[in-house]
Amino acid sequence: MQSVHLVETLLKGVRVGAHQVECELGSTRTGVLYEVVHIVLPRRSVMKVAHSLPLGVQLLREACLVAAIQHPGMPIVFDSGVLPGGRPWFAIERIDGDSLAEQQQLDAVQVAAIVRDVADILAHAHRRGVFHLALRPYRILLTPNGRFPVSIPDWSMARTHDALSSMSPLPPSAYDAPEVVRGEPVDGRADVFALGVIAYAALSGVEPFADDTAYVPLRTRCPAAPPELTVLIDQMLAEDPSERPTAAEVHGDLVELVVDVVETPTAPVPMRMRKPRWTPPMTFAAVGPASDDEIEIDLDEAWVD
Repeated sequence: MQSVHLVETLLKGVRVGAHQVECELGSTRTGVLYEVVHIVLPRRSVMKVAHSLPLGVQLLREACLVAAIQHPGMPIVFDSGVLPGGRPWFAIERIDGDSLAEQQQLDAVQVAAIVRDVADILAHAHRRGVFHLALRPYRILLTPNGRFPVSIPDWSMARTHDALSSMSPLPPSAYDAPEVVRGEPVDGRADVFALGVIAYAALSGVEPFADDTAYVPLRTRCPAAPPELTVLIDQMLAEDPSERPTAAEVHGDLVELVVDVVETPTAPVPMRMRKPRWTPPMTFAAVGPASDDEIEIDLDEAWVD
């Protein structure tokens, strides 16, 4: 075994904690990715090592956030530590799948299902005060054989609601919400905007803000797609964050849409009336000259789903 020193790249065979380096996989903004194998357990995982000491705090923050959120669409954090030279590292579950950026000609069913599942992950994180803030097609993996249909393994730019002011500026991107570009306070609706951009491009084949021309509603570009889907994506791209749905609302709307409209477009869609949470007791008087008796109706028993 080779000893670990402060080097730019860890070589094959280097042992880090209980892991042995197999090969380098690539890098993110905060660290270098390696495929590693556990020296005891029959398990391969991905190890992320900070590029430098200044980025170490950000890398460890990512590890803590991913470990705390605990969603099947996110990797499991197995271990973490610090190299002898001071660079932090952590090892996470290896997730196999193709990125959304590699997909071609997705139909409305596929787009709706992917957006639904990504929104579920985001809503889960948002409820815990965590925002991704760097959602991109290549950061979304399709994992039909995994613990969840999609996965978001990279959370290197994620922040908590009380640490947004510590964000370092990033190069402008087509996925940035207007409030991000303007340097205004952001919340989970910035993630909804980025997901809207991804959904718009996946369904239409073009980015919604690719040039300086006026925004073309998705229902105009894709008239054959279910209007409930195109209108929802248009709402996700609203300039005013208060006019966008939350990630939880996107997920809830698409759960019903995929089942009722998209997957069975030829079947009649029954009208759904949600029962109110509480209904005051009501009485009705029978109309007729022979009786003035009152008829009591129990709405809970009379309600028809």
